[in-house]
Amino acid sequence: MKSKYYYLKDRAILLRKDGKTYSEIQSKLNCPIPKSTLSVWFKNIVLSEDQKQVLKNRVTYNINRSRKLALATNRKKRKQYLKTVFDRIRHLKKLVEDRDIAKIVIAVLYMGEGKKSNCSVVFGMY
Repeated sequence: MKSKYYYLKDRAILLRKDGKTYSEIQSKLNCPIPKSTLSVWFKNIVLSEDQKQVLKNRVTYNINRSRKLALATNRKKRKQYLKTVFDRIRHLKKLVEDRDIAKIVIAVLYMGEGKKSNCSVVFGMY
């Protein structure tokens, strides 16, 4: 059975022989051809070493660009999350200024995650 994109097969093969990636081919043809279909169409195409190197460079470039975008997005999300946490606990600052309440907080932290070591008190991972 032929794919509904079969009429684009010859153009897609020419683009692949030019060293284009699957995503670039989809973009140039302005059609969402499934990558599995492209893979079947291209299975017998032998690329030269130069074409393979061009593809490898493009993939590396795209991965690095995506990493930078992901890093920026994750930083933005993290900053927003920390802001919401800070906003939720802002009112606790005045409570901890009371010395007795501060002692209770320290005691609870110690009971949950603390230890004594070499004349010091440690909370959390050690």
